[in-house]
Amino acid sequence: MIESSRCYFYDNLELACIRGYRLSVQLRDGKVVEGTARDLQTRAGAREYLMVNSQKSNCPVVEIPLDQIKTIEVHEPGVSSPRVLVEPRDRAGNKPG
Repeated sequence: MIESSRCYFYDNLELACIRGYRLSVQLRDGKVVEGTARDLQTRAGAREYLMVNSQKSNCPVVEIPLDQIKTIEVHEPGVSSPRVLVEPRDRAGNKPG
């Protein structure tokens, strides 16, 4: 179940980038990044990043490691599920481990 959830999560991120959705991304450390989804990139060591255009940051493009994302909220009219929980959970809703 966790693997299919990861694919669903990644597919939704790709869609957000294609459509340029405005997002609020809460990180595991509690910080929140707000901006427009721009791209997904994979770097050396297979680490994956969400690239966000941010107007509230010193850097116009913020690189967010996917493994550091806790939740994402989409700020677009007509989006049926504006809040996406990212922490992996099993079918009963429990965190693995």
